[in-house]
This record gives sequence, structure tokens and C-alpha cells, in this order.
Amino acid sequence: MKSAVFMIVAILVMPLASGVSRAGDHPHQRSGFFIGFNVGAGSADIGFSDAEDTDREWGGNANFRLGGALKNDLLLGAESSAWAKDEDGTTVSLSTITFDVTYYPDDLGFFLRGGIGFATSSVEVDFGGGLTQTNDDTGFGLTAAMGYEWRLTGKFALGPQVEFAYLNVGGDVVDTANFFDATLGFNWYW
Repeated sequence: MKSAVFMIVAILVMPLASGVSRAGDHPHQRSGFFIGFNVGAGSADIGFSDAEDTDREWGGNANFRLGGALKNDLLLGAESSAWAKDEDGTTVSLSTITFDVTYYPDDLGFFLRGGIGFATSSVEVDFGGGLTQTNDDTGFGLTAAMGYEWRLTGKFALGPQVEFAYLNVGGDVVDTANFFDATLGFNWYW
């Protein structure tokens, strides 16, 4: 687990080292359309419907968002965030699709983001010989994130983000779940 944490930190810090030296070159202007994605890793706590709670599990995480700026410090958008793990023939994935509000409290790159929307869980078990069983459930999802962006060009920003997602799917296999992740974000503004 320590090596996984070290790898996540290294992945997030290396690209930032070169970006920080150029960060002051471009002001943070957010006045139109934006699009972005994040990649990283995180841990999930899954409450299975017919079993005791499990320990948190590490897995991969990614998200994608797009939207528009109402003002320089207030963005509205849609975001999809997902966590997944494949181990011993069992693949578990959790995802949210939310309507988000992003707020920048200053003229720098620090931001807060919150969202509300839909959540899905999927559990697929591979029994071998081409025999698999899949269970998909949908429900309610919430997300909250914070991070910082360094503006590297007039339209491109790079930076770390931490996010928490809560899912209430009330399904046959997964009842509730949450995941916490650390990712590196790539964002474009027009």
C-alpha cells in the first residue's frame, strides 16, 4: 500500500514541477466553454447488500467534465467520475454522473466543486470458460472536490484534485458505496 501511495504522489507531483515555474505567465480567465479530465487512483468502501462491510479497496479513478462559465469564478457543468478494480476474476466499478458547480474563491487556481446526480454500480464475476455474471444497479450520487490549477497557457491548466463521491444504489449486490481519490487534472478553457 505504501508503494501505491508513493506512486500516486510521484505521478501527481512530477508534471507540476515544470508547470509551477511557468504558472504566473497566464492569468486565470474562465469566460466560456470548458472541458477537462482527471486520472489517478483512490480507495472505495462498498456496502454489499448481503454481506458485512469490507475494507477499503484501492483502484483506478478517472473523470470527465464539460460545461460553461457563468462568471470568471463560477462554472456550471456535467461530470462523470468513475472508480474501478479488477481482482481475481471480479471487476467492481462505481460511477457518478452529476450536475456540478465549481467555485474559485480567488483569482488564483484554487477551486471547490460539488455535484448531485445519478450513480451506478457494476459487479462482474468471471467464472471461467466464458461464463460471467454481471449485476448493474443505479441510484443517487453526490460528489465533492477541491484542488488547484496552474495555468500553463492561455487556455490550458494542469493541477491536482481530491474528490469524494457517495453512491446510494440500493441494489441486489451493492447497497451504498463511496470512493475517495487523488487525481491529476487537465483542463481547457475557451
